[in-house]
Amino acid sequence: MNRTFKAIVVFAGVFLAGAIVGGVATWRVNRGLMQHRMARAEQRFVGQQLRRLSEDLNLSEVQAASVKAILDRAGEDLRKHRDETFNQARLILDRMHADIALLLTAEQKARLEELRKRQGERLNRMMPPPGGPHGPPPPPGMMHEPGERMPPPPMME
Repeated sequence: MNRTFKAIVVFAGVFLAGAIVGGVATWRVNRGLMQHRMARAEQRFVGQQLRRLSEDLNLSEVQAASVKAILDRAGEDLRKHRDETFNQARLILDRMHADIALLLTAEQKARLEELRKRQGERLNRMMPPPGGPHGPPPPPGMMHEPGERMPPPPMME
């Protein structure tokens, strides 16, 4: 029986290690794919808009080149707006948590901070950093190291 139990434990350990490694690898690949898809979607947007406008308006080559520059600028503006919206949402949530912390006991504040940390880690895993793979860098203070978001600021007492 002791031998059987050991075999089961070893088998379960190998299975668990494989599941963990597979999960981490899948997460990393999916994150990269999401960033790549966002960049491709932005490129498709410009291409589709240019093609449609060229056909519908019968643009000359000079006009098409000027329109492409405008579309490229609009795509960049949309990317910046998306990043600003993300940053504003993060600031609003930080303020909300700080306001809630004012109502809590020390023990509750510690628990809230733990919850915020886990929530921030989940968000960082699911979403690319502000700016995406080709976008502008986020405002100062939003990044800890290149490509890594800072953890939420500590709660105010």
